[in-house]
Amino acid sequence: MVDIALKGHRNSHIPVLLAPLLKSVAPLFGRWLDGTFGAGGYSRGLLDAGVDHVTAIDRDPLTFEMARDWSMQYQGRLTMVEAVFSQMDAHAKDLDGVVLDLGVSSMQIDAAERGFSFMQDGPLDMRMSQSGQSAEDIVNTSSQTELADILFYYGEERASRRIAKAIVAARLMAPITRTLQLADIVQSCLPRPKPGQSHPATRSFQALRIAVNDEYGELFAGLLAAERALKPGGILAVVSFHSIEDRMVKRFIQSRAGKLGSGSRYAPEIIQPEPQFQLLTRKAIAADTTEVAQNPRARSALLRIARRTATAPATDRGGYLMRSLFYITSALGLIALAFWAYHENFLTQRMLTKTEQLQTEIGQSRAKLRVLRAEWAYLNRPERLRDLAALNFDRLHLFPLASSHFGRADQVAYPRLEERDLVQPVAASVRGGIE
Repeated sequence: MVDIALKGHRNSHIPVLLAPLLKSVAPLFGRWLDGTFGAGGYSRGLLDAGVDHVTAIDRDPLTFEMARDWSMQYQGRLTMVEAVFSQMDAHAKDLDGVVLDLGVSSMQIDAAERGFSFMQDGPLDMRMSQSGQSAEDIVNTSSQTELADILFYYGEERASRRIAKAIVAARLMAPITRTLQLADIVQSCLPRPKPGQSHPATRSFQALRIAVNDEYGELFAGLLAAERALKPGGILAVVSFHSIEDRMVKRFIQSRAGKLGSGSRYAPEIIQPEPQFQLLTRKAIAADTTEVAQNPRARSALLRIARRTATAPATDRGGYLMRSLFYITSALGLIALAFWAYHENFLTQRMLTKTEQLQTEIGQSRAKLRVLRAEWAYLNRPERLRDLAALNFDRLHLFPLASSHFGRADQVAYPRLEERDLVQPVAASVRGGIE
């Protein structure tokens, strides 16, 4: 059934890590929910693999219009709902599986008018639901500190303050309303990328997209909603595309599976609640080389899978879990950034030391060169060369050549000479010169 599901997608959009997902949770059956419908790749894959019914949720109304033609072949097995996946438990209960693809749909990126792409010129929008605050609003109204925080915490952009300062300076001249306009500002703040590196504006555009659509808040609420919507034995599968999202998913599943680790041995023992999930994979599943070659988007994708237990959903009064996970994720990001800064500082100091050594060696070489030049100038004086020439002429019994000893080459006849004729001039020259 898995092969059949993949075969049907050869000529259409193939979602990332579809084959590993279908293989890991086979056999597929019952009622599933696709919380990020997009181009419908996961929904079609699940239905073709044997799932009885799929509830497809997406906040973008255009996705369902694009799926209108092919969705008819799944009449009665596919229900499409325009909503956010954080409200999935309001639209479906007792599910056998929930799948979330946290990446941006290719059709949204390719559409310049949606404002997601820094490679095409379009309005600075980035709203998946096409309503609410846009990226243009954030860029032109947020303070420099707010912009720097968005770029740093949501995009892990190390040059966030520099970019925020450049954005504020640019919008004083004219409002920033186009994607390429913003991409040029960001690009001017960063060094030129090396071959194989991503575009300089990648992290900044990612951060703005996350802020516009409240993707982190939506993810937290969506994971809690999936816990409520899944029945015992149900599958939760999440595909993430960057480190912050993956850490959020990882920490949520670990906390719900009782795998966060024990505290200090000196602290009082904490009674762990019964786990709501069971880990199905110890590590995240990444795409193999074949899939990456066929779909470059898969190179940064990670899939995590867990199975729902019979324990009742945990309560999260006041958003405690959401805040805790965000703080943990932010702390881990800051630790990683501090380690990177320490590593870069160590490399910089080492290169400075090498540079000082090279400068010392260059100075020593220049001093030696000056001594050699002085010696050469002394030895190469004209009067000394004349004295040496006169001394050697007398010592070797040589005589100076006059102009009458030379002739033009075309005036000299070259008769055929015998070997004995060649010996006599040589002997004569040795005795005292050529007559």
